[in-house]
Amino acid sequence: MHDLRDASAVRREAAIARLRVLGSRAVARLETLVQAGSDPDRVLALQALEGIDDPRVVDVALAALHDAHPGVRLQAIQALRPWVAREEGTRVMEALVACALAGDQGVDVRAAVRDALSQLPSDIIQPVLEQMPAAVATDVVPGEPAAIQAWIAAHEDAPLSSLHAVISALRGHESREAEDTVRVAWSVARGAGHAALARRGSAVALYDLRETFDRAAVPLPLDYLTAITLIGDASCVESLARSWSATSPAEVWWRERVADAAATIASRLKLTKRHAIVKRIHTRWPGFLR
Repeated sequence: MHDLRDASAVRREAAIARLRVLGSRAVARLETLVQAGSDPDRVLALQALEGIDDPRVVDVALAALHDAHPGVRLQAIQALRPWVAREEGTRVMEALVACALAGDQGVDVRAAVRDALSQLPSDIIQPVLEQMPAAVATDVVPGEPAAIQAWIAAHEDAPLSSLHAVISALRGHESREAEDTVRVAWSVARGAGHAALARRGSAVALYDLRETFDRAAVPLPLDYLTAITLIGDASCVESLARSWSATSPAEVWWRERVADAAATIASRLKLTKRHAIVKRIHTRWPGFLR
């Protein structure tokens, strides 16, 4: 525990790794540090808890969501992220939503909540996400697709909430457009937004990316593949398989890229043949995952 406070970043990282290996045996000591340590110590303790698979982590992190220090709140969200899709009830989800909707909450904290909640099905979480404040220039969304795409390229460092708001608006334009060529232009711009988020490691709009592949029966703009390859989770592998199956066998190049993206995600997440999703894919879409 002493090394967790060391001035050397290398020793601190090593201490965090050791505490995660200790797992449940370290939770009580880390909880004490979260409750009574200095602000930097509490952030590091929550960082160590993030990698421990023990239900007590949830209680510690939920309490830290109300901390006065924004860095502590931010790290508490990261510690809760693995539990969002695992809990049987809605305690974690409701606490994160309440945290994000607090009037004085910072943009980075709201973005972290969006990222954590993105694991949930869109019909559950989309109404919640739409309630969250999202600062985005009012002259961006109503523009033409090419102008919005140019804005995204020039503002890839914009707040994650702003990029997410742009993607949501683009999705609305795309769904309402009757003309194919214009609808494709909106889709291209939306893909650019997804790629911008993914390059920053944000999964705040992963639900939209996943659903796009769920529905895709024709090749998509390449930015979608770039994004899902970078940040896709296990559920995205199944979405890619579904798109691969729905696309015409004549689209050889696209189907190969989709399969490559799925293989990259599976490798990154170390999904073995025993994983439930991998088993399901091998049964429903034999030949997809190599």
